[in-house]
Amino acid sequence: MRCFFILIFSLIFHVANAQLIIQIEELSLSYYNVNFDENVIDGDLENGPFVYFKCSIINNSDTCIVLNPSKSKSNFTFRYKKVNYYEEVFPLAFVDLKKLDLFPRDTIDLCFGSFLLLGTDIYKCKKSDYTKEMLAIMPTLQIVYQDKKIKIHTNGVNNVVIKE
Repeated sequence: MRCFFILIFSLIFHVANAQLIIQIEELSLSYYNVNFDENVIDGDLENGPFVYFKCSIINNSDTCIVLNPSKSKSNFTFRYKKVNYYEEVFPLAFVDLKKLDLFPRDTIDLCFGSFLLLGTDIYKCKKSDYTKEMLAIMPTLQIVYQDKKIKIHTNGVNNVVIKE
C-alpha cells in the first residue's frame, strides 16, 4: 500500500511539472572577449563573461498552479569539459513573492544576470578571451526553478544576443 501512495505522488508530481514550462526567451552575452586597457578602469571587464537571461514560466494547463517564489531556488547549470557547474541566481522582483497564482495559459517573465564563470575553475584572472569556453558551454546552459512541489528546467535558448 505504501508503494502505491509513493507511485501516485510521483505521478502527480510529474504531471504538475509537465503542465509548467520554463524557457529562456533571450540570453545576452557580454564580456566574453575584452581588450584590457590600462587607462580604463572597469571592474566588470575583469569578472569574465556576463549573461543576462530573459525567461518565461508558462502554465500550459487548465488549472491554476501556485508557485512559492520566496521559498524557491533558481539556478543556472552548465557543463564544461565533463564537469557540471551550477550557481544560484536571484530574480529579485520574483523571489520576494510569498505566493504566486499562475492562472491557466498565463505567463510570468523573469530577468536576471550573472557573471557566468566567476567562482569556477574555468575563470582565470586577467584572461580576456573566453570565446572557446562560451561555445562549449552555451549548448549545455539551463535554468532550473524549484520550489516545494515543483521542479522545472529549460530546454534550450530561443534567442542569443552577443554584446560587444
